[in-house]
Amino acid sequence: MQIKHLPSGLFPHFDSGFERRPLYPKCGESVIIGCRLNGPTKKINILLHWKSGSELMPVMECQDARCNDIEQWYYTFTIQLPDSLSTIEYWFTATDESESVVSQVYQFETLQEIVLSEPSKTLCQDNKVYAIYHTEKASYELKVEVNQNISIFFTSYLTVKVVDFQEFDEISY
Repeated sequence: MQIKHLPSGLFPHFDSGFERRPLYPKCGESVIIGCRLNGPTKKINILLHWKSGSELMPVMECQDARCNDIEQWYYTFTIQLPDSLSTIEYWFTATDESESVVSQVYQFETLQEIVLSEPSKTLCQDNKVYAIYHTEKASYELKVEVNQNISIFFTSYLTVKVVDFQEFDEISY
């Protein structure tokens, strides 16, 4: 018996049945976590264990189980994330009458949404505009370059979602 889980799934826009949705969840959001069981599929007890920071959370029972046409079983669990930023760890256990298996431990950071205020520094040079934003934890750099086409580059972090940022003075070329 083997537990298969791939947090990102197989394809970005295809439900493989054993991924985490969303991959980068926000604080307070519900997260659907799926796994597939390979091997004997007699009477199985499969559970999801998880922690928020160092706090062990209640063990989750499977909410949905389905089988595909080649006898692979898919199990779905839903957890509700805390409203504060935290590191989430989770793992699966599966037990039947002959064996018990434990998956590896998976981990993610809850996604923080921020609004960037006025840039701390702006620079205009040739056909380029640079804006640097600072927060307590990080710096963000926005680069806009106008040549034959417009190129925009923005530094970001996987656990931070910039939902808006204030505009800076309009610059004409």
